[in-house]
Amino acid sequence: MQEIEEALAALIGAQLTDMWCYAGRQVLEFGEQVPFVNKKGKHVSRAPASLILSCDWQLWDGVEIILSSSDFIPERRDGDADGFYGFIATAPPQVETVVVLEQGALRLLLSSGHTLEVNPTAWNSPHQAFLPGEQWRFIADTMPDEQLVITSTGYEFIDCESFTPLVARGMQSRKPETSTT
Repeated sequence: MQEIEEALAALIGAQLTDMWCYAGRQVLEFGEQVPFVNKKGKHVSRAPASLILSCDWQLWDGVEIILSSSDFIPERRDGDADGFYGFIATAPPQVETVVVLEQGALRLLLSSGHTLEVNPTAWNSPHQAFLPGEQWRFIADTMPDEQLVITSTGYEFIDCESFTPLVARGMQSRKPETSTT
């Protein structure tokens, strides 16, 4: 888990500046948005670090959940996120603390008092229909040659050139035990 913590240290002090959906995944971007032209010739922006979530997640203020993966899967309800979009546009919170938990779970404590929790252990998640192995992915300019991918069996650092595992590192199985009785 130390390698995961070291990779995610790039998030400390970075502001949460954008959120969008892509192929059934939720993308959270951290850091200043930089404009560029994508492969389709469209003018867009990107941040230096992204968490791409293919599993259950929630953003809460300590009292209630204000936004979660259930607001986007199985049916997208972007209107549910309007308040959040306005919030990050006017006062983007900074990541103060990154906590890597067992089995690939993740908690980001934000300067606004909000907490982002990523829960890859929810095996009955509707997200599993999209990507049965991948739980979440971290891409950052601080790791230009590789991406950190949390899977259903552990984690890998993926070579960005060929998208083949550079190093596969196992974690204890997260699949729920099934009873034989």
